[in-house]
Amino acid sequence: MGHLWSTSYSGDPWVCTVHVYNRRRKIEVDPVYPQRVVSVGELGYRFAEA
Repeated sequence: MGHLWSTSYSGDPWVCTVHVYNRRRKIEVDPVYPQRVVSVGELGYRFAEA
């Protein structure tokens, strides 16, 4: 979370993961196998190329 905000973050460490999961449920055909918002190892997420 420190990469997202310049200040220290003291909230729930799952907030970003849950937010991405909710977005996937709305935009993916099958959120279990995402094609639009994909995970990038331990780094985070990215939008897939069109």
